[in-house]
Amino acid sequence: MAHVALLGLLTVAIVASFRAVGTLLVIGLLVAPPATGSLLARGVMGMMAVAVAFGCGAVVIGLLLSWYLDTAAGATIAEVAVVAFFSVVLARQLLAHRAYAGRGTNRGS
Repeated sequence: MAHVALLGLLTVAIVASFRAVGTLLVIGLLVAPPATGSLLARGVMGMMAVAVAFGCGAVVIGLLLSWYLDTAAGATIAEVAVVAFFSVVLARQLLAHRAYAGRGTNRGS
């Protein structure tokens, strides 16, 4: 029941956000930070905390970059959020590859 309620609230938030901030920021701020949080935390509270931190960081860094690079603020914020997500995915892949490769090197001869 809680899962259905959460999905319903998320749907309402997304639909309302499309008119307020546009598609790009909805993707950048409602999808990318929670996706990043799901990669870095195990529990729901941890995911929420990581998502809030990444979302706030994306807004601050995106606004600073858009100011200094003279780009659109919304697009820059969304880009920072998506780049952060893919950076975490890449870092996890590299760490997993390093851990897997490290297992085979210490075999006794």
